Amino acid sequence: MRTSTSPRRRRVVICGFGNVLRADDGAGPLAVQSLGRIAGGRAATLIGQQLLPEWSAALAEADIAYFVDASFDPQITRFRVTPIGVTSTSRLADPHVLGPAKILGLTASVYHHVPKAYMVEIAARDFGFGQELSPCSQTAVRRVTRWLRARLSRRGRSVGGRSGPKPRRLAVVSRDGSHFCLFPKV
Repeated sequence: MRTSTSPRRRRVVICGFGNVLRADDGAGPLAVQSLGRIAGGRAATLIGQQLLPEWSAALAEADIAYFVDASFDPQITRFRVTPIGVTSTSRLADPHVLGPAKILGLTASVYHHVPKAYMVEIAARDFGFGQELSPCSQTAVRRVTRWLRARLSRRGRSVGGRSGPKPRRLAVVSRDGSHFCLFPKV
């Protein structure tokens, strides 16, 4: 049993989504994939071509969530971070429009908890076919990875500066093998 004086690690989930076969659109998954190797037990990483309703279970266990995706917005020169609010789940009938705010709404309605969430938009210029990132996105992915690593090193410490127990991991792979989820086992 946890008492109010026991140290508590913040649970962080980082979701990277986009199509890795469409050049810069794969920036989100690539950033989170490279971060996953660095993050170790400090964060759960979820990677896919699009956001999935199944991710709401991992988000319900989180205190903080980052959604990492490519953005064609010409005002973004490297990356931009903005807070995300919750959207009502009354319009979840179309799975093709399941954005971060809607998946947070689903998380709230099913699990009655929503993490503090942020959208991390990576500058993207090329959405053509291919697996190569443009120079702009390559630089942005490196900077996003460094920025998220800095957030994890701060949030990965429990109150009082001591680290908490290392979480056990659970891997979930889709039936067709197109995506996987890796998050601490609860």
